[in-house]
Amino acid sequence: MKAGIKAEEFWNMSMREVDLAIQAYQWRFDREAELLAHFTASIMNMWTKSHIRGRDLYRPILSKEKVIDLEKKRKEFEETVKILGVNAIPIKKCGGKCG
Repeated sequence: MKAGIKAEEFWNMSMREVDLAIQAYQWRFDREAELLAHFTASIMNMWTKSHIRGRDLYRPILSKEKVIDLEKKRKEFEETVKILGVNAIPIKKCGGKCG
């Protein structure tokens, strides 16, 4: 597999372990790609008038800028409930204390 996990190891892993292995692969990929982007930008800057940075050429997959806005997600959820109706929500209305 591309993430560096053998098939036998994959089937013996939990979903959390698989997720961590994939995140580790993406982190390694990002570091290598950022380094290549930096070197490429350095070479490009020798022939351009504008200053090109590595982050202009590549943005990491696991960017810290991808922060989930909980308020936005809550509003989207409420709008979906309005469109689909209350009965579309797969939640027990007795607070999980139903018999």
